Amino acid sequence: AIVKHNDKEVPQSPFQMKVKPRCEPKKVKVSGPALLDKGVPASMPTDITIDPTQAGFGDLEVRVVGPDNHPRKVNVKTNDDGTYNASFVPDDCGRYKVTVKYGGKEIPTSPIPIQAYATGSADECKITEGINKTLLSGEEYCITVNAKNAGRGAVTCRIRSTSGSDL
Repeated sequence: AIVKHNDKEVPQSPFQMKVKPRCEPKKVKVSGPALLDKGVPASMPTDITIDPTQAGFGDLEVRVVGPDNHPRKVNVKTNDDGTYNASFVPDDCGRYKVTVKYGGKEIPTSPIPIQAYATGSADECKITEGINKTLLSGEEYCITVNAKNAGRGAVTCRIRSTSGSDL
């Protein structure tokens, strides 16, 4: 590259440069505990590491869709080494899809399937307070769940209407 100042070449110009392509999504690498064949425990945070250091310059997009085809919240953080960490909570059992785009294009391994499996013993959870047969829409209610003997995992709750649809 020839470098000029006031229309005159600067000393030692032209300079040798290596130019990387703007973006090569095929060179993005993905790793982490969420990618293990055995899957991940539902209700527990998990993450993947995304390494675009050999892929040129581009914007990173990560999207997680749950078994119900609804998006989940993903927290993407930059690491000091040029890699990224994307964390999310698989809040239900089933297959999740993680879509990774770099420079606006999906990487070849995307979407990445991640299986979330049940953990703990739901049958050991006991509702100790707040059971009402009839609830009014728009009213606030509180239930207490004793999960002391349920083992590892987080208590999650889904409220459904009499027709079975989520509320």
